[in-house]
Amino acid sequence: MEGVIEFLMKFVQPLHLLYDSGQGVIEILKKFLPLLRLLYGFGQGVIENILKKFVPVLLHLLYGFGQGVIELLKKFAPVLLHLLYGFGRGVIEFLEKFVPVLLHLLYDFCGFLAETLNRRTIILFIALALLFLCCGGRGGGGGGRAAGKMMKAPGSGGRRMPRASFESNPRGYFQNLRAGK
Repeated sequence: MEGVIEFLMKFVQPLHLLYDSGQGVIEILKKFLPLLRLLYGFGQGVIENILKKFVPVLLHLLYGFGQGVIELLKKFAPVLLHLLYGFGRGVIEFLEKFVPVLLHLLYDFCGFLAETLNRRTIILFIALALLFLCCGGRGGGGGGRAAGKMMKAPGSGGRRMPRASFESNPRGYFQNLRAGK
């Protein structure tokens, strides 16, 4: 239990630092916003001069934020890799319990393969089979929002489009069609 608490403390501390740096950026932007609003009425040249002075400050802030992210990654990369290593080792140990039974079944169906393949190779085949079973035989074509029923696009000469995208915003579709997008 103490190991979990230590891990959580190590996880929360850099996030707190990241939050603090983000709050600093917000505070600086709050200080510059009234000035930019005031100078907006004076003309484009004044705003350009202000932006020339403001952009280096903003870039410096972004550089500091990026350094914080890099430090965060440096702290958590070993922990994350250790967790992934432990998970992978656990999966292999779990699958190795079933290898003798699977070897026997494999030997029954095609004996010459069971004699030539070692245990790790069989575990690889089992893992790939489980992966394909978990995917459910879904094809990779389309996916996302475009998956599903298709329809002929109105006003586009019979071109096909996903029905869901048209039904979600038909008005926007026709506006884009008229605009030539």
